[in-house]
Amino acid sequence: MQAVTTSWSTAAYREKTEVPSDFRITAGREGTIAIIANMTEAATVGGGNSTSPGNGTVISFGDDTKYVRVSTWAGKWHASFEGVSTGAATSNNPVVEEGQAVIGISMKRDGANFSKLEVSVNGTVFFSLTEPTTGLGEFWMYKYVIGQNMQEGSLDNNLFKSTDDIRLFLSDTYMTPAQIAALPEPTALALLALGVAGLALRRHVA
Repeated sequence: MQAVTTSWSTAAYREKTEVPSDFRITAGREGTIAIIANMTEAATVGGGNSTSPGNGTVISFGDDTKYVRVSTWAGKWHASFEGVSTGAATSNNPVVEEGQAVIGISMKRDGANFSKLEVSVNGTVFFSLTEPTTGLGEFWMYKYVIGQNMQEGSLDNNLFKSTDDIRLFLSDTYMTPAQIAALPEPTALALLALGVAGLALRRHVA
């Protein structure tokens, strides 16, 4: 399968958006979802409950009842499965830092089961399955939502400095945490496009 990465803008912020079929992780497929966002100072502290500023969902994806949720809680990163049994997994909770964060979730399905899943931030894995699990048999990357739980009525905020500069990436390959952390910023992509266009123009004029 040829590697494909595409970039989406913040039109998806707080809106459930269906993932294109080419990136859905059905049986025997793999893929990665990642976002780049600037975290607020409030996200580094958090409060005592889920309605406090700085606590909340950064991204969730799956379907309406079974989904993976990446969130901040009391100033630390957390990942969890909602509506499914995950089987054996390992996790740690790194501290949320103010500024740019690159969050990635890489997944691989071996037949009907999930054989591998890793959640990382800035190149460091903080949640992963330690053995294949059947608990996610019906789960696939069907929809995603940024800044909100997949289930209705649970709106989170105060996590991002600006929702205008959030970027979401999809890949149909299992990207490593290092590859995810190296995703180019939107400005770098724009400069690269301008450079290629300028080079093409110079060759045409020559």
